[in-house]
This record gives sequence, C-alpha cells and structure tokens, in this order.
Amino acid sequence: MKKSKLPDNNNKTERAISYDHLAHCLTTQGRCEESLLLLVQLRFRLARQPLISDLLPELCFELMRAYRRMGLDLGSLQEQYGDCFAHISLESLFHGQQDREAVFALKCQLLMLVDDGDELSALNYAMQGLIKSMQVGDLRHRILFSGVKALCEFKQGRYSEARESMNGAMVLAQRFQFQYVIAEDDFGWSDLWRIMDKNNDFEAQLSNEFISGLRALIAQKDHMSSSPASASPIAETVVAHRKVRSSLRPDCFGLTEKELKILSLLTEGLCNKRIARRSEIALTTVKWHLQNIFGKLEVRNRTQAVVKAQELALVNDKA
Repeated sequence: MKKSKLPDNNNKTERAISYDHLAHCLTTQGRCEESLLLLVQLRFRLARQPLISDLLPELCFELMRAYRRMGLDLGSLQEQYGDCFAHISLESLFHGQQDREAVFALKCQLLMLVDDGDELSALNYAMQGLIKSMQVGDLRHRILFSGVKALCEFKQGRYSEARESMNGAMVLAQRFQFQYVIAEDDFGWSDLWRIMDKNNDFEAQLSNEFISGLRALIAQKDHMSSSPASASPIAETVVAHRKVRSSLRPDCFGLTEKELKILSLLTEGLCNKRIARRSEIALTTVKWHLQNIFGKLEVRNRTQAVVKAQELALVNDKA
C-alpha cells in the first residue's frame, strides 16, 4: 500500500486542516489504513507545532472514526488524547476562537461514551450540546446532537422518545438542507433510522423526496463501509450526492444560489477582488457571503471550503 505523504509548504495550519479532511474522506471510503497512516504523520507534525495544537481534538475525532470503522478499541486513544480536552468546558462551546476545538472535543467525548455503552452519560452530554446549539442558533450541531440524543434513547429502550428526537432532527435537516448531517452518521443512529424507515415512522411533514434521498445516501455510506476495495469510491459517492441534490432545493447546507455561485468561483482559485468583479458585487459583500458560507459548511477558511465543496459535489465540475 502506497503511503500518503504530507507536502512541505509554509502554511502549516491550512496544510494540517486539508490533510485532516483528506483523512476524513479516506475513512468514509473505507480506506482506513491509509487514513490512519496520514493521521499519525499529522499527529507528529502537530506535536512540534504548539501554535496549531487546537487541532488535536479534530485529529482525535478522525482517528476515532477510523478506529471504529476497523472495529478497534478506542481506549488507547482516550489515554493518549484525554489531556487535550482538560482545558475545554461546555461553556466554551460556540463562543470565541475555541469554538471548533470545543465542539470536536465534545464529539470525541460522545463517541467514547457511545463506544463504551454509557448511554446515560452520552445523553447528558448530548442534551447540554443541544441546549447550547439552540441558544446560539447553530442548526447543524442542533441536528447532530439531536441525532445522538435519539441514539441514546433508542439504546435505552425508549423508542417513542427516540423516534420523536430523530424526526425532529430530520425536520430541521429537510427545512435547512442539512441532510448530510443525518446521512454522515459517525455515532450509530442509522440503526434507529432504518427501523423507522421500515415501519414508516416518519413525520408527515417529511417529504418523500427527502426520505428517498436520505435513504440513498445512507445506503451509499453502508456500501462504502462494506466494500473498501471498490474500484471508484469517490466517483460513487459523488454520484449519490448528485442524485440527492437533483431531488432537493439547490441550496445544500442552507446555501443560497448567490453563495453557491461564490463558492464555485472560490473553487476556481479566485481572490476576493476577482470574485467581486465576476459577481458584480462589492468587495465587502463578498467577504460577508464568505463568512456565511464558512459558517454553513462548518469550515474555518477558504481551503476547507473548497475541499468540502469538492468532496460533496456542491459546485459543478469543470469540463
């Protein structure tokens, strides 16, 4: 197996973030060993760069995703990375520069608790994260924490409550086009979703198009997990994503048509001034749109936005 190597460039933070996203894609495709090799290299780089050590929770979460896909125990990761989260409290969620770091730290805690079968503690963390996300209007994480809440209730045998929680998450996902938050399930609520799908336990306000699109994405994710040697996993994922997009409004992730246009120009490598010129809008308006795009895609910067747009086929390919 060919090892992926980190390129040398001056922008260490963007390089680390980009390769963390690459590892995410590899794990999603079932190429977990390649993902782990990349993440281990990245871990050593971060250890020598204290200024970007706030990426450790995000790195740890990707390691956990790969470990779970391979059926490995998360205990060793908890020992190695537990001290990375000691300074992060739930009060720091969604506030200030520690925003993303705190969210990924909470995701790591939830993943470890779910993996340990401690649904009671996981439910407590999920509820606190849910309340916090509702207070600040973070819809993406409100959906995610609702999904974890539904999973914990399901594991505790409280199906009616779990069904209500999952339906609530899906109603939000349909309204604001966050279907990928439901489909890209790292915690295990897909088992509950399949039972609900089999019993047709969905809210009446959930459209058939949304349900069928979500079903296609979840089936594609299952296929990736069970067939890591697939000849063209990236192409298959892009096709599945496009099928869903064709049956839904164009503003995936809540992006407006204008934001999608600007995102498309961003993937061409244009600077803000050229984007403003091409879009015939003011430079300050471009910056405002970019901040909205970063927030909706849950990314930090232009590089991450481009990576995510290409990963999820949010913009048209160039011929």
